[in-house]
Amino acid sequence: MEFIKKKLGPIANIDFNKFFAGQIFEHLADAIIQFLVVAILIEQHANPGKYMALVFFFFLLPQFLFGPFAGQISDIFSRKWVLSISALYNSLIVGFYIYCVWANIPLSTWAIYTGVFALGIGAALFNTAKMVAITNIVESNQLKFANALTSSIGAIALLFGALGANYILGFGTT
Repeated sequence: MEFIKKKLGPIANIDFNKFFAGQIFEHLADAIIQFLVVAILIEQHANPGKYMALVFFFFLLPQFLFGPFAGQISDIFSRKWVLSISALYNSLIVGFYIYCVWANIPLSTWAIYTGVFALGIGAALFNTAKMVAITNIVESNQLKFANALTSSIGAIALLFGALGANYILGFGTT
């Protein structure tokens, strides 16, 4: 059994698997909402380029503004608690957007920016707690492999996030 754990590294670690699954969900939700709001802005505006750039600006702004404070919050409170609360918070925002799309509720441009900014706050908390939590979950000799696994999630989430937003908007996948 020890041989298998040694070969599989962090994959054999149940706590890492829970952490990894939560990270997949969080990044996928972020990617879906980003593609979803970009599609809404394209639909609403004749020249959506500047609006799309502002979506990404408002998403990243809280990470710039609150990043240092998010690190302190992760140090004060349980990292597991911060990860869970920030994921739940982002899930509620994503659920709101999905509901608005399915219920055909029009969203103003500033409502989109506000929601994306709120989503960025949750991402700032999640990402900071995630970076610190992984060192508590994985043994030091497995950190490189664990970081490689967790960093690949962002690209995978973008791929499936685009498909998810496409499905939510009702365009289909063909």
